Amino acid sequence: CYPGPWKVLRKVNGKYVTLHTQVSMPTLKEVALDILPSA
Repeated sequence: CYPGPWKVLRKVNGKYVTLHTQVSMPTLKEVALDILPSA
């Protein structure tokens, strides 16, 4: 089981920034359609 909420991270200036957090594992489709366009 994955510890804690899922996070989508982006590397900015050498450090990771959390773009999005959710409790359940996002599908790749959700990441592509919902999370990345809003980043």
